[in-house]
Amino acid sequence: MKKKIIILSSLIFLFLLLFAVIFFIAKRDISGNNKGVRFFNQGDFSIAAEVLEKESQARPQNIRVLNNLAGAQYKNEDLPAAQENYSIVVNSTHSISKEDFTALYGLGNIEFHDQKFQKAADFYIEALKVIPEDIDAKHNLEAALLRLQQSEQDQQNQEDKSLEQQKEENEQKQQENKDKQEESKEKEQDAKDKQEQSGQEKKDAQDKQKEIEDQLKDSEDKNDKESQSKKDDLQKELDKQKENEEAASKQEEAAKKEQEKQKKAQQDLKKEKEQLDKQKQELNKKLEAQKGKEDKKPSESQAGQEPKPQDKKDENIAASVLLNYFDEADQNADKLRNKIQAPVVGDVEQDW
Repeated sequence: MKKKIIILSSLIFLFLLLFAVIFFIAKRDISGNNKGVRFFNQGDFSIAAEVLEKESQARPQNIRVLNNLAGAQYKNEDLPAAQENYSIVVNSTHSISKEDFTALYGLGNIEFHDQKFQKAADFYIEALKVIPEDIDAKHNLEAALLRLQQSEQDQQNQEDKSLEQQKEENEQKQQENKDKQEESKEKEQDAKDKQEQSGQEKKDAQDKQKEIEDQLKDSEDKNDKESQSKKDDLQKELDKQKENEEAASKQEEAAKKEQEKQKKAQQDLKKEKEQLDKQKQELNKKLEAQKGKEDKKPSESQAGQEPKPQDKKDENIAASVLLNYFDEADQNADKLRNKIQAPVVGDVEQDW
């Protein structure tokens, strides 16, 4: 009997000892998370991240700790690490609805911070599928959509400006092309006139040479001193006319080449003109298409613009109009459209 009592007492002692060990370990683990959360709430984000990093390594399966770590990293501006840890939570088979929401919400904040508003909106939508009634996520979703719309509008305006600028450049090039063609035609005409003039000078020099040669032939039989002097003068004049003929021939050839050069230049300018005309047509089509988009834009209230005085009662419907999915935003929505809601860490866990 005493033996049974001893055995029973030993078992009870071992059970209590095991329970105490489990209690100690669990309390130590929870205290580590709570310590990090308290540092976070005090604004010591760097220390909070260090504490929660150690806690996450000790408890790798604890999704709440990982979410808290990511939140501290976000506030500590370590966005890549925060994004990685939030993504682990989202992809984890151990995650639960609330932790899924926190991670999706945090990922949305990171994308918003990086001005990737479409991705941010997608994450907020996924977060709201988990907790549809969360006001902060609705606010941030509306902010992301409005920023996205503004970004798209800015991009559209930039594209419109670019098209207008290209059109102006095209018109300028068209005018330059026209001026060059006119200039080339003038040069071609000048070259043609010079060719004709050089041809006439060449002909005159040839005629003069023939006349001098005839005179030289007539004076061949005369051998007196006066005749010899005349022959010398005629020979000099003949040489001069030959030089004139050669110079006129060179000028005529140069003028001919200039004409060919200007004709080729005009052909090139004609091709350039065709390309500019084609570019102009394409630009006009694009501008007409942009104008068509402008005509199809939604009204001011649909686009989330500042409402007119008579429409003040509809001031906060931008999110529901844009989404056609969630209920009307609450009355404070306009106060959050221009800022991003900061992430929060999970609640402090209860100590045993």
